[in-house]
Amino acid sequence: ERRSLQRFAGRLERLLKDLDAGEYDGDEFGCGVGSLYFYGPSAEEIWQGIEPVVREKAPLDPLEATLIFGAGKARRKTIALSESGNPKEP
Repeated sequence: ERRSLQRFAGRLERLLKDLDAGEYDGDEFGCGVGSLYFYGPSAEEIWQGIEPVVREKAPLDPLEATLIFGAGKARRKTIALSESGNPKEP
């Protein structure tokens, strides 16, 4: 699973570079959770760039995308996705 997620991160990184929207900033694994980190001038622009691929090809389920606007205790927006790539019902 870890290698699959890292290959997926590489695909997203190439996409972001092509869009000049941001970059892959590493990963973190533990307690049954894998996290990928991306950095750029706009969290929304990063998400818009990778969202179609994440919704269609993400290797893990459940999946959440957390957009962080700024540093420290900045505003956050979490998007929960199901295996099918559609938002999960609350």
